[in-house]
Amino acid sequence: MREYLVKLQPVSPFHIGEPGIGLEACQSYVPADLLFSALCNAYGALFGKDELESLLNSFFSSPPFLISSAFPFCKDTLFFPPPLIPPNIKEEHRKDVKKRQFIPLEAFNQWIKGEEISYPFEKFELEVAVLPSVALDRVNMSSEIYHRSALFFPKESGLFFLLRLNDEGMLEKFRGALELLGDMGIGGERSLGYGYFKVKSFEEKSFLPPPNSSILTLSPVVPSPSDSIDLSQCFYQLSPRGGWISSIFEKRQGRRKRIWMLGEGSVFPKPIKGQLVDLTPEGFPHKVYRYAFAFPVGVIFG
Repeated sequence: MREYLVKLQPVSPFHIGEPGIGLEACQSYVPADLLFSALCNAYGALFGKDELESLLNSFFSSPPFLISSAFPFCKDTLFFPPPLIPPNIKEEHRKDVKKRQFIPLEAFNQWIKGEEISYPFEKFELEVAVLPSVALDRVNMSSEIYHRSALFFPKESGLFFLLRLNDEGMLEKFRGALELLGDMGIGGERSLGYGYFKVKSFEEKSFLPPPNSSILTLSPVVPSPSDSIDLSQCFYQLSPRGGWISSIFEKRQGRRKRIWMLGEGSVFPKPIKGQLVDLTPEGFPHKVYRYAFAFPVGVIFG
């Protein structure tokens, strides 16, 4: 198994929708299930439907790769979601630390190792702006204002994700699909120019503790039937996932079935695998899956 750090340099704003009504809400990172879905579309466009189906089927036996969610970086600093276990930090700093959506790598490593967290540490937040737009009625040309959110990236910032490659024969195909995805865009409002990026770097690098008897996941996960997990012994948050089906092989759109996932930063007392969840709507012409594998890193707690 080889591990890679992949940095994406956005060339436009992003719109990563949150559950709810309208376009006003926007996430400040790209969940792994959305990244995987977008990569599959690019992979299918590049290598064809049969190759894509073969790739997806391989995840039911031995996943050829695992990906984390894509989190922000600024200059040389990587930012991670705070672990959901209590931090080893002075009491007067706990309230501020718990408010942080992202923490730098140094603090993240200290947190998962049970070490005292050095405070204060670097703070970084991406700007989410709510922008007014106008919709025109196609019949009478009457106008109506609505709002949508956009995620803007400051200079020298972007998104990164981690890749664990179990099948080295997949490397060039994965890189090709990722490069194409930069031109196809990811997330919502792509017709308005949102979601485009360049691959800034793709380097083999391993810098997080390997999975051990207890793990933290850096991707949303749905435990598989073989993952006998007692959630009362875990630290987790639930995240609803839904959205629209976007397929390069089918023009007809449809709603994805809603599912609840255990979010990034969740901690489990023993390793879990996760799964590829079949969420195919009735009558849809091809399979629709939700990527729900854990991206595990070792953690000390208890």
